[in-house]
Amino acid sequence: MSNGKGMGNLKKLTPKQIKFALLIVTKGDRMTAADCAIEAGYSEKAANQIASNLQSPKMFPLVVEEIDRLRKEWQEKYKVSYSRHIKRLDDLS
Repeated sequence: MSNGKGMGNLKKLTPKQIKFALLIVTKGDRMTAADCAIEAGYSEKAANQIASNLQSPKMFPLVVEEIDRLRKEWQEKYKVSYSRHIKRLDDLS
């Protein structure tokens, strides 16, 4: 049941993969990828490897596509770009 907003891929992703993608986009600046994997429900022992694998387009293309889709969605929603982010950091320092 796709809602027409790129959600079709979510059918093929596991709940842990969906949560990992969301955490990487929303908290990736404050958490490591391994921490995102652990919070998404993956094993603490394997978190580094799992986080690396999930971000590999060759191993998990749908997860990488979801991360990209979420990043674009957040950039549009919050009007955030890398250059604006860096300028804001400079303004704050």
